[in-house]
Amino acid sequence: MTCEPMVDEVLEKRPTIDWKKLCLRDVATFASGTTPSRARQSEYFDGGTFPWVKTMDLNNSKVFATDECVTELAFRETSLKLNPSGSVLVAMYGGFQQIGRTGILTMNAAVNQAISVINPDPKYLSPSFLLYVLNFRIDYWKTVASSSRKDPNITSQDVRNFVLLVPHISEQKAIVEVLDDINAVISSLEALLAKKQAIKKGMMQMLLTGQTRLPGFSGDWTSLHVASNSTLKARIGWQGLTTDEYRSDGECRLVGGTEFSDGRVDWSRTPFVDRWRYDQDSGIQLRQGDVLLTKDGTIGKTAFVDELPGPCTLNSGVFVIRPTRKAYNSHFLYYMLRSKRFDEFLSRLTAGSTISHLYQRDLVGLLLDVPPTLEEQGAIAKTLYGADAELRALRGRLSKAQSLKQGMMQELLTGRLRLQSVEATS
Repeated sequence: MTCEPMVDEVLEKRPTIDWKKLCLRDVATFASGTTPSRARQSEYFDGGTFPWVKTMDLNNSKVFATDECVTELAFRETSLKLNPSGSVLVAMYGGFQQIGRTGILTMNAAVNQAISVINPDPKYLSPSFLLYVLNFRIDYWKTVASSSRKDPNITSQDVRNFVLLVPHISEQKAIVEVLDDINAVISSLEALLAKKQAIKKGMMQMLLTGQTRLPGFSGDWTSLHVASNSTLKARIGWQGLTTDEYRSDGECRLVGGTEFSDGRVDWSRTPFVDRWRYDQDSGIQLRQGDVLLTKDGTIGKTAFVDELPGPCTLNSGVFVIRPTRKAYNSHFLYYMLRSKRFDEFLSRLTAGSTISHLYQRDLVGLLLDVPPTLEEQGAIAKTLYGADAELRALRGRLSKAQSLKQGMMQELLTGRLRLQSVEATS
């Protein structure tokens, strides 16, 4: 089977000669769908029992359910067809954010006109193997997307002419099994992460409102007027600082809100500035334990400085908040600024406006109920920090698993790495 692809695509060289370069049109049949008239919603959609797939139903994996269903009448009176379980779906419309999204049916279903349905010949091509190949090469569609509409799209012909490297069907199934295993690990980590995030959210709600007290602590909570018990500093008018002064390396780092990541500063993304810029203002030289709060653009983002890799100063758009006279535990304040209470304060502050700047005077109205002692504040912060550390570790494991999957796809789907047992028997 041979084909001439519509685009001059460069495929990976492979060390094996038993993989074949094929066009989808040579090893699959195709179908399309339609959208029944919305003017007849009650007849074609309401009470429908047949799944009807739209682009947003596609998840690059198995499709178990759809947002809408259609009726039997819709099949009788329109061009809708029921596609069998195992069909591979590709989104053709919706711009670069949508084209190339995939799914594989786990039930019989119809599709709308934005989706191309692929039914591989089981003698030559495993649907699951095809799904992995399509997901691996999703960026390919950007090279062939047409501009005939407002948003870029691909055509059913583009899908038919898709070129891929295909090993023997037994090796395809072995590759799918390996990739399914790493997918199962990723899904398990994602589920665990979601569970731990929900637990932490509940902990914050209970601990930061006094609904739950840690062992050994009691007494009424008190009201903290944040502004009058803090020093707030920021880079004033940039102090003449321009982006031309940013350096890719150096001794002194420049920290802005764009470098905040999950409540911490991502030091790998911070630019550097010359030493004299750091020395220019001692009030914004960062210290361990500082609380940072964005005041421009996306206001209300927070970060806690739990470590310093060296001298660091603030960029524009960020407050550094420090307690005066040990009025409160700064780590506890950081968590309060990430709580529902502070979100509600910002909502009241910005109600009915397009505010994109947080002034120091705006924080004058910030009153927070806090535990009566620094010890309890610190204990709460330590508890929540432990939960954060667990979440960071899980995110790290998930990121590694995702990177491993990407590497495995790069090796297995191009024939660079062969599965020995398959190679010996193919």
